[in-house]
Amino acid sequence: MTVRLRILTANLWNGKADGPGVARVVAEEGVDVACLQEVTHVQAQALRAVLPHGRIEPAEDHSGMGIAMRQPGKVAWLPLPYRSMRAARLDPKDWLGLSDPVHVWNVHMRAPTQWPPLRTVKTRRGQLRGLLGHLERPAAPRLVLVGDFNASPVWPVYRRVAERIPDIALEAAQRRSAEPARTWAPWTGAKRLRLLRIDHAFGRGVTVLDVRSVHLPGSDHDGLVIDLGVD
Repeated sequence: MTVRLRILTANLWNGKADGPGVARVVAEEGVDVACLQEVTHVQAQALRAVLPHGRIEPAEDHSGMGIAMRQPGKVAWLPLPYRSMRAARLDPKDWLGLSDPVHVWNVHMRAPTQWPPLRTVKTRRGQLRGLLGHLERPAAPRLVLVGDFNASPVWPVYRRVAERIPDIALEAAQRRSAEPARTWAPWTGAKRLRLLRIDHAFGRGVTVLDVRSVHLPGSDHDGLVIDLGVD
């Protein structure tokens, strides 16, 4: 039996996004798994009310992260320099219709504009090496990797990752003869004002039904909603 699994990746701009507003988006969209970056305590409280499982680790310094889920699932750290990934495992015993586990990884790469620049370059390279190392492990054959990569498709971070695991947002857009949505600008506003595609969705071992952007009230990012068909 094939079931739909809906995943959201959302950067909440370190508290500037409207927590209750984002929670309404999650509820209205029927999100099953929300991968959060830059989530603060107030935002986490609102999101736990609609996705009670998983693990959210809020902070007020741009480091808050988490994976919130509709059903139970294990959430662990995958070590990276500066900000480790969060990794959720969705098991068939908790997620009706799954025949094998689905792994969901949430990453937030350091922004290239952070000061001092030499330290930032070193940190980003370390994060990329760590991420690629995790991808080479065979432990997650059914994997969805999402998050704020702080890298557009012309940047080495994106290209190195896309060499190892398919860009499912690009795949979904090409089926519609369209371009993947741009997700970020240094202001809030409508999706048409977004400048860069730096939030990404990659996947292997899963069937991609659709990937689309969604407005996150008050954030400088749009979210990505990823629909998968899994069995």
